[in-house]
Amino acid sequence: MKPLSIIGLDPGTTTACAVLDLTGKVIALFSSKELPLSKIIDKVVGVSLPVITSTDKAKVPALVEEFSRKMGTKLIIPPADLLREEKRKLIAERELKIAENGHEHDALAAALYAYQELLPRLQKIERFILENGLTKLKEEFTLLAMREDELNFNLIKDILTKPTEENKAIQKVLQEEQVTKREFMRLFDKLKTEQTKNAFFARKIGELSHQLNKIGKENKKLGRSKHNFDQRVDAMLKFKEDRIKLLDSELKQANDLMTKLNLKVMGLFGFIGNSTCFQMLKKLNSLSKEEFERKNEVLAIEDKNILLVADTSVFSEQVISKLKNKEVIIASTQKPGKFITAQFPTVRLSAEDIIEENEYFALVPPAVIQEKLNRGDVLGKVVEEYREERKRQK
Repeated sequence: MKPLSIIGLDPGTTTACAVLDLTGKVIALFSSKELPLSKIIDKVVGVSLPVITSTDKAKVPALVEEFSRKMGTKLIIPPADLLREEKRKLIAERELKIAENGHEHDALAAALYAYQELLPRLQKIERFILENGLTKLKEEFTLLAMREDELNFNLIKDILTKPTEENKAIQKVLQEEQVTKREFMRLFDKLKTEQTKNAFFARKIGELSHQLNKIGKENKKLGRSKHNFDQRVDAMLKFKEDRIKLLDSELKQANDLMTKLNLKVMGLFGFIGNSTCFQMLKKLNSLSKEEFERKNEVLAIEDKNILLVADTSVFSEQVISKLKNKEVIIASTQKPGKFITAQFPTVRLSAEDIIEENEYFALVPPAVIQEKLNRGDVLGKVVEEYREERKRQK
């Protein structure tokens, strides 16, 4: 595995990038005029596996935010723009004098600021690895601990060391950076929660059963006691029995939910396995504002994505404007209306074209997309607008 890294970026006419490992050592430092994001990514992933992105600005520049989103890293930024003296001090304390220009100097200072902020967590991770004999899995453990704050260290240890089907699947998803990673992690977390509840209910039932047996034995000894005392014992027994019935019902509900989650997880296993062979489409019921805002939290629609829209006749002009800027392609099993075909390249699909789908995604053979892609829609709109303009001039 390539070394995990902290990336400091200073964008501008001249863009600079600093790459540090998790000990604060400089792996790479470079700068260039009009340096595109693709070149930065190529250089960074060529020498490391980035987990943190930083900048010396309190307001995150667009290039920095885009790099972090595409690489799946956490963003660490200062509460206020770093002052020149602060940046000089950060570099001087590490005795680093390798920056060739002011841009590289700023990028290096940003990376060192993030390293300084992360140092307590890095030390905590190092202690846990040593105390739990995880030295051979140090890189994998550190990667999960740095990227997934919601996972506690013991759960990460289980994922890496216990050979359950769920843990193997999570390791594969995290290593391959699949699109459905976030949704899958939420499902696994729910599954773990239900398993914990299951164990809790089972333990409570055991405790109550033990208490019930104990009360039964005491009741036999008091068989000749007064009638009112017998009634009190009977009431206690009934209360305990009612509690057991209630917990049994809750346990059954928890088991049913766990079964459903297991089935959903297994379905995701298959979907993830097929996703590398087919074109993945992001699903929307319509192009309305409400549907777009609800689904986009999971879909994270990006430039040139293909959207599978169930009903293209329902749309919001605000959503249309956003999607046009992203140059998306609209696919549907219905014939798109004239307005939609005038705004986007479209693909008319049949139900047989869709190999597999779930609530958020669908898989279609790439050849089908290429064959059915209507590239003339937008061109037709341009020609029509030109004709209208000529009529007005006459």
